[in-house]
Amino acid sequence: MFTTIDYPGSVTTNVNSISDKGVIVGYYNYYTFNGHHLPNHGFILANGAYKTLDNPNGTGGTVLNDINGSGEIVGTYIHYGYPHGFIYLNGTFKDVKVPNFTYSTVDGVNGYGDVTGTAFGSGATAYTAHCQ
Repeated sequence: MFTTIDYPGSVTTNVNSISDKGVIVGYYNYYTFNGHHLPNHGFILANGAYKTLDNPNGTGGTVLNDINGSGEIVGTYIHYGYPHGFIYLNGTFKDVKVPNFTYSTVDGVNGYGDVTGTAFGSGATAYTAHCQ
């Protein structure tokens, strides 16, 4: 059985993760400009209800990448063209700053709070970390 997921009124909806409790996270957008759909807005779909979740520091959009069984959400927001990874838990956004790198994404989180992502500076490198 397949279920269609479309954020109400959006041009595109992208689903990135589903928790063990059935909570879905991803991103959507309303506008198309020169073939690009911008800006992105993060969303949570829980118990049939959609909720937008945008990082307040984002100037160019938010993408929610993963959610674990504890409800910890990770994602990336764009601030003046550059990616910044974050963790969202209990109503609070926390930036993930990778030492010796200027920018980062946070792409995954497990049940122990370990995160994965990519860090950017004079190059790019994948990383894993335990953030508290």
